[in-house]
Amino acid sequence: MKKEDLRITKTKRDLRLALIYLLKDVPFEKVTIGDICEKAMVNRMTFYKHFKDKYDLLDHAIDSLLGQIIQKVAQQIMPVDSFDDFVEFCVLLAKTIIEESSAKKDIFPELYRSDSGIVYDVLTRTMHHYISLLVQEVGKYKKLKHSLQTTTEFLSGGIIHLICYWLLHIDEFDKNDFIKGSEIFTRELITSNLFFTD
Repeated sequence: MKKEDLRITKTKRDLRLALIYLLKDVPFEKVTIGDICEKAMVNRMTFYKHFKDKYDLLDHAIDSLLGQIIQKVAQQIMPVDSFDDFVEFCVLLAKTIIEESSAKKDIFPELYRSDSGIVYDVLTRTMHHYISLLVQEVGKYKKLKHSLQTTTEFLSGGIIHLICYWLLHIDEFDKNDFIKGSEIFTRELITSNLFFTD
């Protein structure tokens, strides 16, 4: 696979960071391509060379953010050679997502502030993709009791709602207690007979 040119990588990163910065103060629906280009210090032609529109950039930004989290977890757990490894991967993933969303809490309010839920929808779709890959992987060790789609939808939706709940109530919980509870819940949920069977 051909490696992306460093200048292209930097431009995409600058556009992604510009969007994330703008989302701290402005709902996604009100962010314009002009705003993004001005913040990233690139012209519109450069923007359209890399992205179709702001929705395409949003997809890229969220995929990059979740991809970094998955990679961080994978460095600690991979390879996933057993069902137990899969369980630990999911537990660490839940913990890492809560930690990362807490560290980036100034941009995540857009998840529930947006009237149309566009950011929420993109985050859910991206999370669904990654969870689907994980569930397919565990299929090597356990049999799915329900369809891949149903299982993935349930697990990814649960993780997204957990993040949103945490961000909405961040001042009401001790972060470590919330993470510990999430780890226990994730482990018990996945190891129950709800999703997988021998």
